[in-house]
Amino acid sequence: MKWHAPSERTQLILLSPVIAVAAIAALWFLPIAGLFWLDDKWRVRQAAKGWHPWLAWRPVKVGEWWAKDRRWVWLETVERRVRKYGDGYDYRLPGAEA
Repeated sequence: MKWHAPSERTQLILLSPVIAVAAIAALWFLPIAGLFWLDDKWRVRQAAKGWHPWLAWRPVKVGEWWAKDRRWVWLETVERRVRKYGDGYDYRLPGAEA
């Protein structure tokens, strides 16, 4: 008996577990990758603004990170910018020197 390749239907049935796992992985990975892309776009846009007014809707520490007199501010307008190095933001009171 001469060998012949399996039909396309048989190939699809044999690969269905692999296709199912790949589809589940894609459904999990693509939204997360999209969120990282959006976060990068957001941070570039925020960095271009420099210091800008921001309502501290959550508690944030105002002042330089090494200063001992840093204080918490909440539900006040502060100025915010993207940190040059590392992740996160710097906060200061309006009109303060950078």
